Amino acid sequence: MSAGIARWRSIPPLQWILSLVYTTILFLDSVVFGFVIVLFGWLPFRGLYRFARAWANTNLWLAKFLCGIEWVVVGSEHIPREGAHGRDRLAHLFMGVHGP
Repeated sequence: MSAGIARWRSIPPLQWILSLVYTTILFLDSVVFGFVIVLFGWLPFRGLYRFARAWANTNLWLAKFLCGIEWVVVGSEHIPREGAHGRDRLAHLFMGVHGP
């Protein structure tokens, strides 16, 4: 067992339940934030980006709180500020770290 993982997080049924709770909240959260972004679609891009960034930060916090997932960005100076990674699987992570 890894030294950084709390003992109670290594119980498989609890991991499964917390993962299910996180996934459920992620889906509901996506619908709510999506609706808010559509509702406020008249705002300029920077205003809408704040909503999207709040969605990303909320999901990262939930992943840490419920699943114990922590992350560190190493080498962020090599991440292009422009949209070179348009279909990146970690888009929410980069959205939380870098602004528009």
